[in-house]
Amino acid sequence: MAVFGYGWLEGLRHQQALDGAATRSQALKVIKIQEKQSDLTQKVVTKYIQGKERTRYVYRTIEKQVPVYLGERVDRGCKLTFGWVRLYNSAVMSQLPGTPSSTDATPSQFTAVDALGNATQNYHTCNQIRNQLISLQTWARGTHNTLGK
Repeated sequence: MAVFGYGWLEGLRHQQALDGAATRSQALKVIKIQEKQSDLTQKVVTKYIQGKERTRYVYRTIEKQVPVYLGERVDRGCKLTFGWVRLYNSAVMSQLPGTPSSTDATPSQFTAVDALGNATQNYHTCNQIRNQLISLQTWARGTHNTLGK
């Protein structure tokens, strides 16, 4: 009986040693994955911030140039109609404009410079969102690849 007890204890110790080695191995794998994910996150965030700064620079440069490209005479003489403004707003909001109105041909207070400035701002916002989505996709793909290896 003593031999059986001794053998059982030795088997238990051996299994515990194997379990401990497996736990250490898994912990090392987790640490490596966390390091890779941290590096990936840092790279993606850095690239995103650089893209955001570039987008902001381009937007501000274009915004300053709107009056230059249209000219002062065009701005003063080109009042957009209420119909144009309504249609533009419908397009921005992704809505159908509805039926035409008798006031659609009436000039509004908005000018071509206003419209181009607004369109420029809208594209700036779209590009910011685009950059966010690209960064998120890059991070998600990188995380998937890190976990898959």
